[in-house]
This record gives sequence, structure tokens and C-alpha cells, in this order.
Amino acid sequence: MSTGELKVSLVDASGLKGADFVGGDPVWNETFAFPVSSSPVDDPIQNKLILRIMDADAYTDDDFIGQAT
Repeated sequence: MSTGELKVSLVDASGLKGADFVGGDPVWNETFAFPVSSSPVDDPIQNKLILRIMDADAYTDDDFIGQAT
């Protein structure tokens, strides 16, 4: 089995529609690390990272803004 780490740098987003952002597009400037392992013989399933962009609302449900894979 192979093991490793997937590092994802999430910088910013632009061109999002339907967002109620005050002051422009969101900026995160954060890096996330995900442990990954695979074994083509025992487990041929491939992993997929899906990023869902939501806006945070204080008094109502958060709104789905976009998605990236």
C-alpha cells in the first residue's frame, strides 16, 4: 500500500454568482493537507476531492455558491 499526503492551497475565488459577499470575492490563502493511501490490488477505488463553496449566513441557511473537483 502506498501512503502520502495531498496538499491543496486554496487561495481565492472569483466570478461567483449569487453570493452576497460584502466587499468582493472571497479570499482564503490557506493550505490543507489530506492523508491519502492506495493499493491498486486491494482497493482500486480512486479518491476524488470535491470543493463546495458556500456563503455563511448568520440567520438563514448557508447558500451553495459553486463547486470544483
